[in-house]
Amino acid sequence: MAFVNEFVSEEDVKKYDLDKIFDIYHPFSNGQPPLGFRYTWTIDKEKNIFLIPVASGREEYSNRVTCVLRWNGTRLTIKIDLAAESSSMLSDTPFKRIWELVEVCQPSDFSEPREKVINILKETLTTYGYRGADRQISNTIVKFKF
Repeated sequence: MAFVNEFVSEEDVKKYDLDKIFDIYHPFSNGQPPLGFRYTWTIDKEKNIFLIPVASGREEYSNRVTCVLRWNGTRLTIKIDLAAESSSMLSDTPFKRIWELVEVCQPSDFSEPREKVINILKETLTTYGYRGADRQISNTIVKFKF
């Protein structure tokens, strides 16, 4: 199976404790996402890996996105920047998403090699495209500066 973009079922929200993950990155949320919020992820169920963007940057880091990459039960925090060369108009053809890696935070006991983590990150972001299950733009090209 390959990575796919999906809305997360209520069963999986509970199974993977996504409300807790949300609360970690949104400490003023009182443990609950906003009313009407739906979790989305880019997931490969066979590999037991998913990616969820959990926060966007503010002010001088407005192009920064923080993601959780969950790999066989281990949570990695990924910080990436949307490069200046990325499309700024939704009507751009092709529409470009160009990512720069800022940081990978992983537990010290996580044994996967960094190269494999980077390859999986690229695979998930390529599938994620513009905005995962929320919205896609046709003719999107995803590139990396890492």
